[in-house]
Parts: sequence; structure tokens; C-alpha cells
Amino acid sequence: DIARGYFRTIALNATEPTGEEPTWQGYSAGRWEGSTLVVTTSGFNDRTWLNGKGARHSEQLQITQQIRPLEGGRYLEFVVTADDPRVLAKPHSYVRYFQRMRDEIKEHVCEI
Repeated sequence: DIARGYFRTIALNATEPTGEEPTWQGYSAGRWEGSTLVVTTSGFNDRTWLNGKGARHSEQLQITQQIRPLEGGRYLEFVVTADDPRVLAKPHSYVRYFQRMRDEIKEHVCEI
């Protein structure tokens, strides 16, 4: 999420996320199902939160994201499912929609 100041690498057409040690953002593998990009991320360390309220997770966390264009690419539907059998009673999902503003990319700079 570049808007928040970080990015990640998604290995396309990989069978599953792979990594030697748990990391802050895990390891992501993506594949196309029609026009939907499905990204599975695992291999997280347990030092991050699931949300802005500090909900914890374990190293067993797996996040699946389904990203698909709507209305000819004017919108993106972003479905996220978090599954962590050590912390969550059942998988938790939510949906976000994003609207394309213009065909321009602006640099995000954070000054401390």
C-alpha cells in the first residue's frame, strides 16, 4: 500500500507463498482467476496488528486478497480474508471499493 508508505513483492503464478523466516509483511503469491487477481500472503511474524486497534495475530496468519476491476476499470473491488486458527474463531472478511480518480500517479512523501 504505497499510500501508507510501504510496498511488497507478489510472486505471480507461484503455487504458494514461500520464505525462510517470518517477516513483517509476509510472503505473497498471486495468480489470475479470470480478471481477478488472487493474492495469498503468509509467513508473517507476530509483531504486527490485524487492524488499527491493535488486534494481534500469530505466525499462522494467512491473508487472501481478491482484487477485481468493476465497470470497465473505473472501480476496484478489494476483498480481504484473514485466517488465523490460533487467534480467530473463524476467518474474517471485509470488502473495500476504490474509485479511479485520474490516470496519474502522485508521489507520496512523508516528512518527519
